[in-house]
Amino acid sequence: MTERSYRLIVGLSVLAILYFNSRIAMYALITLLVFEAVTNWRVPLLISRLRKREAGIVNQAATKSHGESKFRFEAERALRLMFSTVLVVTYLLFGDQLWLIPWFAGFALTVAGLSGICPMLLFFEKLGFKPSGDGPATSAQG
Repeated sequence: MTERSYRLIVGLSVLAILYFNSRIAMYALITLLVFEAVTNWRVPLLISRLRKREAGIVNQAATKSHGESKFRFEAERALRLMFSTVLVVTYLLFGDQLWLIPWFAGFALTVAGLSGICPMLLFFEKLGFKPSGDGPATSAQG
C-alpha cells in the first residue's frame, strides 16, 4: 500500500463519515491519524514491511537519505497531524459553524489520493520537513 492509496482511503472515509454523521467513527479516525503522526507507525509502512517480509526481501534500509532537512520530522507525519487538527477543530469543536471545512478537507485528500499530487505535502517539504519514504509528494507512487 502506498501513501497515495492511503490518502485516497482516508479521504473517502472522511466523506463517508461526514455523510452518515457518525461521530464515533470520526473519533476513531482522528485517533488513528494522531497515533500515526506521533509514533510514525503508519499503516502503509506497516503493510509494505509485512509484504516485503512475506516475499523474503530483507536488509533494506527503513529510511532513505533525502539530503538536508530543517526538521527531523517527515512531511507525511506533519500532514496527518495537520489533518487531524483540522478535523478536531472544525468537526468536533465548531461543527455547526465550520461544517464546510471538514468536507473540503475530505475532498482535498481524496483528490490528492487520486491525482498523486498533494499540495499540503509539497508545502511541508518546502518548509523543510523530510520527504516521505516512498518519494516526493508528486510521484506516481504516492
